[in-house]
Amino acid sequence: MTTHSFHRRNPLLITDHEYSTSQFESKVSKALKVVQTLLDNTRNPSLASPNHTHTYHDKFTLSESMTNTALTALLNVLEKMGLGGGEGGDKSTTTAAASILQKLTKFVQDDKKSITMRFVAKESCSFIKESEHEFEDPHSIVEETTSNQRGRNNRKTTTRTVKTKVRQYHWNIEIEYGIYLYCGNETLFNAPNSQPIVVNTISCELVTTTSQAPYSSSNETNPMDVSLTWLLQNVNKDTLQAKFCVNREKESCRTPRNNDEVRQAWDFFYNVGDWFAGVGRYFTEKDRSIFQGRKVVEGQLRGKKYLYSIKGNGIFVPVLPIFDPTNTNDTMEMSDTSTSPLIRAEDVNRFLEKQYLTMSEEMKAVASHFSSQPFMASTEATIVLLAKHATSITTYWGDGINHIEDMLCTQLYNAIGKNVTSNDLNDFVRYHNQKIFADSYAPESFCYAVRRDGCFPDGAISIEENMIGGGNGGDNKGNDNKHAMTFTRQLETSNGGYPIMHVPINSATYVQLTGDLFLHAWMLQRFQDKPSFQLVSRARQFSSFLLLIGKLAGPDTFEPEHGIILQNKDELLIPLLLEEMPSAKEFKDAISSLSPEQQRFAKAFRSMKLSSSVFGVCVVQLKPQLELLLNLPEKSLTKEIRLTQDLLSLFIDYQIPSDLLSYDGLNDLDPSSKVEVVKGHVKKVFDMVDEMKDRDLKEAQQKADMKFELDDSDDCDDSDHCFEEMMAKEFEQPREIKMAKKKVALRGGGRSLRSLPQKRLLSESLQQNMMQQQQQQQQQTETTASSNVSVHSNVSSIHYQSEDDHINGSSHTRDGQGESQPMTVTDAKASPLSKECLATKIRNELNSKRNIDRHDDSASIASSELSSGCTHVRLSMFPLYVLEVRENWPESGRARKVVDIDTAIEIMTPRPEFHQVLSEVKQKGYHVKPHHQSPNSRKNNYKLPQSSGAVESASSKESII
Repeated sequence: MTTHSFHRRNPLLITDHEYSTSQFESKVSKALKVVQTLLDNTRNPSLASPNHTHTYHDKFTLSESMTNTALTALLNVLEKMGLGGGEGGDKSTTTAAASILQKLTKFVQDDKKSITMRFVAKESCSFIKESEHEFEDPHSIVEETTSNQRGRNNRKTTTRTVKTKVRQYHWNIEIEYGIYLYCGNETLFNAPNSQPIVVNTISCELVTTTSQAPYSSSNETNPMDVSLTWLLQNVNKDTLQAKFCVNREKESCRTPRNNDEVRQAWDFFYNVGDWFAGVGRYFTEKDRSIFQGRKVVEGQLRGKKYLYSIKGNGIFVPVLPIFDPTNTNDTMEMSDTSTSPLIRAEDVNRFLEKQYLTMSEEMKAVASHFSSQPFMASTEATIVLLAKHATSITTYWGDGINHIEDMLCTQLYNAIGKNVTSNDLNDFVRYHNQKIFADSYAPESFCYAVRRDGCFPDGAISIEENMIGGGNGGDNKGNDNKHAMTFTRQLETSNGGYPIMHVPINSATYVQLTGDLFLHAWMLQRFQDKPSFQLVSRARQFSSFLLLIGKLAGPDTFEPEHGIILQNKDELLIPLLLEEMPSAKEFKDAISSLSPEQQRFAKAFRSMKLSSSVFGVCVVQLKPQLELLLNLPEKSLTKEIRLTQDLLSLFIDYQIPSDLLSYDGLNDLDPSSKVEVVKGHVKKVFDMVDEMKDRDLKEAQQKADMKFELDDSDDCDDSDHCFEEMMAKEFEQPREIKMAKKKVALRGGGRSLRSLPQKRLLSESLQQNMMQQQQQQQQQTETTASSNVSVHSNVSSIHYQSEDDHINGSSHTRDGQGESQPMTVTDAKASPLSKECLATKIRNELNSKRNIDRHDDSASIASSELSSGCTHVRLSMFPLYVLEVRENWPESGRARKVVDIDTAIEIMTPRPEFHQVLSEVKQKGYHVKPHHQSPNSRKNNYKLPQSSGAVESASSKESII
């Protein structure tokens, strides 16, 4: 035995937020239990699904049957509400209601008038009387007294009660309401063609404890209207049977829900359901709020029954989208087969009879339940009951139509295997365009390579679509599916040559462009989402081209609005803002009701838009243009990559005139010789540019040095005090740099020794004190440093006066290849120093490490055993700008080499600025004198500590001393 299950469904197929599949199926399941009692036990009706064998027309017939059933059910509600002079149920009332409906139907169908149902209500509140009542307190006071008479105890009990006098105010609350039908614009209740349905006046006496009126003396609510014209148009005026039908031959008819007739029915049922819901809400809210929050006297709410407790679930709703596979109906209209699963007409009449019967039963039960209520009694309870039932009819109809549409979408989903999106429809159209059109007329992808004949492409340009939802429904079919598809035609002149396009640069200059010219016609299909496109252009490595974007102002005029040079793997993405213009017919219809002046203006404005609405893209290859500009042969720059890059740099960055670079010699030279001539011109221009850069750099450096000199001299007038502050800053600087937590590479320029101002020299007294203290020590001096952060800087000036004094320290040096070497700075704490303790501090730091051979080639720190001391050392440090950031040392564990002054001068011969400074140092005797050392001293090699970061200075002039 095979069981058929309902096919998978997508919850997003139906977008109506009020439609819930699970809730609707639950309602239909309850209704089917009642249907089973109305049909034979051989019948097996069920909710319509793709599992039932049916045709496409059966879905239309099912929607028509549901609509006719809903219209008939609403007419039954109007009859039960009072149309015809009674509450319905007897034959006379039914006959009177039928007569009224026939009369109204003729007004609509013959006289072309409209019928509207209106609900009005008028509220009033009037004062009746004022009274005073005594209320006894339910809690009494009991007093018990005892007396002794003749040896006997007598007890006496006294009970006292508390009575309160309360002033009460009596009010009469009255509501006069009516529901009636009026024809055309005869809105009055007593108009000749008006038909009353319910007219009633209710009142009650409200007792309050305040003199303030609980309601206004008179108030008329806004009338609530709903049109019944569409209902009466779809009713036979003679038999009063519903005759709704969908014209399936119309071009606008798409599905059982997506057609003109069902759209009109949708508007009607929505408005009717909203009207009945508003009427029921009025009575329930008045019934609940009339006795609440008004300081009502206790006792009036005792035994009160509220209208909001009425649900109306006991009334059968006959509007059901059900199929009966056991049904054999060969008389059903609009059916292609004799075994249609549709419910027969006599079965639908049974459903309507069941609805009529359950309405009568529920109305009697509600009337009996609310008959004893003083204010909202049985009549109002019946109106609320029928209003909720009418709302259920409209809800069932809407959910049923949505279910039919959902069933249709589910079948299509099962047939295709996926949800069809806008991207899928675009692929569908592109696929079939390739079949419909011939090969010479079929649309092509807008994707073109930028290339010269016989050469590799320099890049590509295309128009690509921004795919919605990440691609074609999740299928990645390549980039061809993303390109815009255009109908392309290549334009040529009558003689087969290239057409000429004029590009205006300014009012006096224009450029002529010749080359391939293509005309593209782009036809877009928009389904649900508006497509979004972008112009994409990409350049390959060592390739370049000019991209211009603009509009065509005429048949031979291109007006560029934007331009860019793409080179070396550049990628450009430009979103395209697509502005839709109305077609000629749409434009004609839009201006048909405008004034003559407005029509002329609209036509002139449209003509202007059409004249400049053609989007243009121009690609100019730069290598062929450079060859023409420089008088070089064709394709001579194809393999000259560096020359091409240099030419672009000179033209773009430096705006060099082309006359300085072009070839202007003899024409009989071979192409390579001409290229070499251009290379020579390019080299000369670059040399001139480099010289100008060096000159500007030196000028900027001199300005910075002069500013530093002026600022430093202004801040220190006392040379002794300035020296102390300067030395304190030197010891403190590494600690500050260590806190920076970054390794940076610095670049700067040092100054020669003779650039130091005279006012910055040490005082003679301080020099003598330092000399005496150093002579007493008779120890080797040494300057070493260890810090977590290695800092490179320029030594501004070093001055000392001694014949054999030795200043040992790690300095910023350059080897024979001009390579920068790092310098370590002592991590000393800064503290206020006096003249006496400063020299002691320096000496202790210099003598902290000894026995390092100064003349050892592998040593990095020089040492001396001479007993003479130095006079003074000045080390000025200033911040430099960042050149680069390095993660590791430029050298790992390389030993520093210490050489004598002559070797240093010889090494610095290629560097005139260093050579001059070292010669001056030797002439004035500032260098360290040669010193005899023990053979074992060469074994003490000092290497720089390993560090995770390095700070490198670009230049240092006083590095080797």
